[in-house]
Amino acid sequence: MLRTFIQFTSITATFIATFFWIRGAIQLSIKDLATLGMTFYGSNPATLKIWASQKADSLVAGLLLCLSFILQTGNFLWQMRIMDFGVDYRGVGISAVVSIVLFLACYWGSSRLTNFYLLKAKTLMAAK
Repeated sequence: MLRTFIQFTSITATFIATFFWIRGAIQLSIKDLATLGMTFYGSNPATLKIWASQKADSLVAGLLLCLSFILQTGNFLWQMRIMDFGVDYRGVGISAVVSIVLFLACYWGSSRLTNFYLLKAKTLMAAK
């Protein structure tokens, strides 16, 4: 019982941490990005890019942590058999390929999201 309690509490704590981590990124609006990218004399494109990238990366990382929570919970609730204690190298290989594809998709998605935030913030900055 103690092992189960520790494992599931750990999984749940990870999910709760994800919520608090991405909450800040979600609350950072496009208008806020435009304001943070402005200086007294104009705009600072480097600062704007950093804030947009941080927002996009935080959202993608939060989604990955939510996916991890779902996978870990599913694995935790799945009835284990004696053969599940061994290492299946075919599963490791498939996992490595899926992880590489997932990394590339998230990198691409984060880059696209960053560009979207930059475009919207620059549009707001040009309107001022």
